[in-house]
Amino acid sequence: MNAVTEKKQANNTVTEAKQTVVETLKAPINELQNAIDQLDAEMKATLKSAVDQLVPGASFNPGLVKEISKIETRKIRLITARLDVLLRKGNPEAQQIVDRLLTIEI
Repeated sequence: MNAVTEKKQANNTVTEAKQTVVETLKAPINELQNAIDQLDAEMKATLKSAVDQLVPGASFNPGLVKEISKIETRKIRLITARLDVLLRKGNPEAQQIVDRLLTIEI
């Protein structure tokens, strides 16, 4: 029963991500920048909250790390979706960005 619940939650997360991507495809660049700025502000607020909650001797809340990771994932999906649209349209600047990203060695 627990596996079924987890699978439903995973499907809901994928559906939300797809909806975010579709919304991003429709959004002009200014709205995309506003969405990224909003996610950055949300992440900074979460980080500030985490730092404020640090107390010597108390355990760290791992939920905060997960929350920050979720925010970062949404931000990356927004950027990736926009880059994908630009590549499909044949934008040469987007192609240059992708070429540079592919040449980065890890």
